[in-house]
Amino acid sequence: MLAVVLAVASGKAGPAVVTAGGAILFGLAAWFLGRRVMGTVLGLGEPIRMIGTVAVLFLVAFYTDEIGLYAVFGAFVVGAVMPHGEPADRIIDTLTPVASALFLPLFFTFSGLRTEFALLGDPAVLLFALACVTLAIAGKFGACWAAARLRGEPQEVALRVGALMNARGLMQLIALNVGLEAGIVNPSLFTVLVLVALVTTIMTTPLLSWIERRRPAPVAEPVLVG
Repeated sequence: MLAVVLAVASGKAGPAVVTAGGAILFGLAAWFLGRRVMGTVLGLGEPIRMIGTVAVLFLVAFYTDEIGLYAVFGAFVVGAVMPHGEPADRIIDTLTPVASALFLPLFFTFSGLRTEFALLGDPAVLLFALACVTLAIAGKFGACWAAARLRGEPQEVALRVGALMNARGLMQLIALNVGLEAGIVNPSLFTVLVLVALVTTIMTTPLLSWIERRRPAPVAEPVLVG
């Protein structure tokens, strides 16, 4: 959907054709060759295994970014086709701390530098931001809570589902940054939607804690001594 929006925003048929054709080729390659290639890479010895995995990851991410699908999609597909097992687990254990401690904070810093919170000083922008936050919470928390209740889940479970599904973090920021670069999202809208992502993500932990506190304590069963 993001690729289609970007293609339409460009006003040209070329980007849409490149994205659609590139996506089809990428999908076929991932389906028929992805697992075999990653299996071969994981079968190599250390440290070649780690270097090969990172090389494939960056190469695929670069390709999907070039065809308009954004880099994160290619990285996701590499993880999806990677065979499960001890070699993959060791790579994940090695790369996860680096990604969490370095790349993720860098991305959030990059997004923060592009966010102009001073724009919220405009009453119209601030009112729009409050409306967006309210609508976002009602649309996701409320909808997921209602769906869980309609399926017969108890109130505590439905509230937890709504709280966890309400969070909008990394993926929304990725889409917003792409939209800002393409000129689809202006600085005011970018700031408002970043605020939505921050509020709905930060509120998750306190909300879950509140839900947990309001749960009635279990009643101890009597013990019969015979």
